[in-house]
Amino acid sequence: MPPDVLQRVFEPFFTTKESGKGTGLGLSMVYGFVQQSGGHIEIDSEPGEGTTIRMFLPRSQATAAGRTAADDGALLVLGRGEPVLVVEDDANVRQVTVSTLESLGFSVKEAGSGDEAAAMLKQDAGIQVVLSDVKMPGMTGIELGRLIRQHWPAVHVLLTSGYVDDDRVDEFEFIHKPFRAADLARKLEAMLAVKAGPEERRLAATG
Repeated sequence: MPPDVLQRVFEPFFTTKESGKGTGLGLSMVYGFVQQSGGHIEIDSEPGEGTTIRMFLPRSQATAAGRTAADDGALLVLGRGEPVLVVEDDANVRQVTVSTLESLGFSVKEAGSGDEAAAMLKQDAGIQVVLSDVKMPGMTGIELGRLIRQHWPAVHVLLTSGYVDDDRVDEFEFIHKPFRAADLARKLEAMLAVKAGPEERRLAATG
């Protein structure tokens, strides 16, 4: 990459691809994930030579059960294997989102489209949350959310996008891209607590 591109690779929505061929969110989400994890990332690139990216992450001190993550001095209770379905047509962004959720302790399934997600929901009654991009070819995240509300009302819907010009997104829970791991954990914790009983909510609050 030339120097003018290299200095902007971690900016949200910056891309050298033509319109419709990339979101510009892949590396910015990687950067956010690494920073949120207390690490740092380095990138070296020379035109005609190639690119090397190095990620440095601290060794985890968390225990297998009741893990917590520090965020601005506050402690967050992480997932305990709850099934989350990630719906995202961009494979790079989907991979980062899946990795983030897995690092937070959730069990993750993935789909590349709304239609694929609907088919998976028909086959898997255990999915608790669907985290879907809003703008996708074919079935949009909003359309998928409405379908879930109609056929699988017990499943929580969390929509995400970096740019939304549709007021219908207000029908559902929403988190902006790129999001921090701690913000996503807090959002999911609040959503899952809605259908938990008093004892489960007490345990989630105390860890």
